[in-house]
Amino acid sequence: MPTIFWVALVWTFAFSLSAQVVLSPLKNSEWPGQHSVCKDSSEAQQKVQTELNRLQKRGYVLASVDSLLLLRDTLWVNLHKGMRWDYVLVENPGMFSELPTTPQRLSAGMWSEIKEKKLKELQKAGYAQAKIHLRPKPESEGPGLLTIEAIIDLGPKLHYDSVQCMPATILSAKVLHHLSGVYPGSPADRRQIEEGSRSLSSAGLLQPGSVAKITQRGRKVDVEWPLRKAQTNRFSGILGLMPENNQTGGFLFTGELDLALENVLGYTEQLNLKWQRLQTST
Repeated sequence: MPTIFWVALVWTFAFSLSAQVVLSPLKNSEWPGQHSVCKDSSEAQQKVQTELNRLQKRGYVLASVDSLLLLRDTLWVNLHKGMRWDYVLVENPGMFSELPTTPQRLSAGMWSEIKEKKLKELQKAGYAQAKIHLRPKPESEGPGLLTIEAIIDLGPKLHYDSVQCMPATILSAKVLHHLSGVYPGSPADRRQIEEGSRSLSSAGLLQPGSVAKITQRGRKVDVEWPLRKAQTNRFSGILGLMPENNQTGGFLFTGELDLALENVLGYTEQLNLKWQRLQTST
């Protein structure tokens, strides 16, 4: 039975995220360089995927991540480049809308871009665990040409179930969904969570050094952001009470107030109030 090469590093929601991760190659790994420090495991995985895409575009079509293991604050990776090919012939091009219906020879770089685009489309549609397996064929029409059969494994279609923040009183659910772009019931997509984290961080709401907590339950995905109270509240002023000048026996409030409130109700609202009343003829 021919070997199936795994050519795509698939991000799964079950993979826990943590703050500051060291990316390290395992012994005999063909990973370039030595250790590198990442702000979290999500960035470390993205670096691995970027390096894998770079190799495949350079002609290492069957380059693969044979193992990826997170232990405490270190992500260990074993990268295998394999042989370099100039051209690729896909036997079943009908699986990819970008390819002609009949097999045609493609440059290794072009094939890598088509495969990468297909994976992004599937992940955006909710197939976060989608994979593309390549089954190499022994037949070839010339040197430097790799004939393959591409097999798409969709995996389960995932949807967001619970999307919330902690503490829950910081933002209303409606505002959280609007700011992050992540809505319950919509297809789960890793890139959307990353964009949502950047949006919350830009608003000053995401706790420094924190990442979203992601939990997969079957085909449902729960997302929880650790937030902080982003308030810029200011209150200053002085009040006075004095008799009115018309000798009616009434009193007059005088003074000055400066009030600024932000996100008090959890709707990212802003309230600014300035009031001033001075004694008549002063």
